Amino acid sequence: ETVLGQCLKGINRNDFYLSSKVGRYGANEFDYSAQRIKDSVNESLHRLGVDYLDILILHDVEYVDPDIVLHEALPALQLVKESGKTRYIGFSCEPLEVLEMIVKSSPVNLDVVISYPHYTLLDDSIRILFPLLEEKGIGLINASPFAAGLLTTKSPPPSWHHVTQVKLTECQQLISEVETEYKCTIEKVALQFPTQEPSIPTTLVGLKSLEEFQFMEQVLEHPIPSHIVSGVHGKMSYKVTYRDPLYYQLGNYAFLGKETDSDNKDLNQ
Repeated sequence: ETVLGQCLKGINRNDFYLSSKVGRYGANEFDYSAQRIKDSVNESLHRLGVDYLDILILHDVEYVDPDIVLHEALPALQLVKESGKTRYIGFSCEPLEVLEMIVKSSPVNLDVVISYPHYTLLDDSIRILFPLLEEKGIGLINASPFAAGLLTTKSPPPSWHHVTQVKLTECQQLISEVETEYKCTIEKVALQFPTQEPSIPTTLVGLKSLEEFQFMEQVLEHPIPSHIVSGVHGKMSYKVTYRDPLYYQLGNYAFLGKETDSDNKDLNQ
C-alpha cells in the first residue's frame, strides 16, 4: 500500500477505483473486531495517501465465527461507509454455501461480493446465485478465472492449492487436448469466458508483471470467437474442480464446522 500510494501521487482521484481488505492479516491471523477494522482502514488510507476507498472488503469470512461476521464485522463496515471513508462495502468468500447465507442474513446492505473460483471453464457454479445477487443489488467480482492456477500452462498451481496430483494431471491432459483441437491457448479462453458473461460486471485477475498485464489487455482487445469459448467450456466443465466437495462436508470452515447426523449420512453414502 505504501508503494501504491507513491505511484498514485499526482493522479486525479476520480480516475481510478481503489479497493482494500480488512479482517485477515496473515495465514492464520484474523481480527474481525470493530475497533481493528476501523484502525485498519485508517492505516490503509494513510499508507495510500488518500481520503477514502472505493471498495472495502471483509476478507475470507468462511474462517470466522458467523456471529462475529454478521453482528460485529459487517456493521463495522457499515460505520466506515457512513463515515465517508469507503463508498462501497462487501466481503470475500470461497464456499458458495457460506456466500449465500451471508448475503441472505446480512444486517446491512451489501454492495459487492468477491467469489473465487466459481465462474471458470471448469466450474461455473456461482451462476445459481446470479438471481439472488441481482435481487439484492450486489455487484459480483469474479476472481481467479484461471482457477487458482489450474487453467494455465505457464506455471504450476500454488502449494496451497487443494487439487490432487491425479486431478492436476487429468486437467493438464484436458488442456492439451482442447488447445490442439481449437488451436488456441487455454489462458486466452479462460480469461475471455467470464468477461463475456453479462451477470459478471468485474473479473479479478492477479498480475505480477507488465507482460502479464499486456497479455490480458491483448486478449480483451482481440477476443476469440464465442463458439470456440463455448466449445472449450463444454469439454472442460466440471471435469476437474478447485476443491473436492468432500472438503466442505468435513467441517473445515467455521460456518460449516457443525455436522449433523444427516450430513454424516450423506457423507457415508
